[in-house]
Amino acid sequence: MADPLTAAFIMVGTTLNIAGTGLQANAQRRAYEAAAEQAEKDAAYVEEQTEKAVQRYREEGEEFQGRQRAIIGASGSTFEGSPLMIYEKTTRQMEEDILQIREQGKHEAERLRSQAGQYSEMATQTAVSSLFSMGQTFISGAYDAYKLTPGSFKQNYVNKAYRYQGLRFPG
Repeated sequence: MADPLTAAFIMVGTTLNIAGTGLQANAQRRAYEAAAEQAEKDAAYVEEQTEKAVQRYREEGEEFQGRQRAIIGASGSTFEGSPLMIYEKTTRQMEEDILQIREQGKHEAERLRSQAGQYSEMATQTAVSSLFSMGQTFISGAYDAYKLTPGSFKQNYVNKAYRYQGLRFPG
């Protein structure tokens, strides 16, 4: 049987291991939360930029259509037949392009929000798994100390911890 000092060093090592695991998990959780927050901001930015792109495209299209009307008017033609068909085709193409710009922006924003959700889930999983890891480290360290100490430590601390968990400690 080893001396109680060895058991104390085992428990100190176990405590430091638990603290290190907790600090590492907390840092990882914070990193995932920051990534989730950034992905949400990116999604909002994409939506904002998409609307600006739509507005710019619409303004350019209206300017182009204005030039079309001016050319048709200057030529002495009326908005009938071919000139009207060209004008309507330009309008239709412009609306299709705007729809495509919006759809692309919407899909990109949805992808970023999905990514934010995944980061949030990973933050939660990191926190939970670290608790299990710290608990396993505590139990392992307590058992190692239990094997090296006189009976009073075993009776007072380790057996109580095992009874609390509904287990029966061997020995």
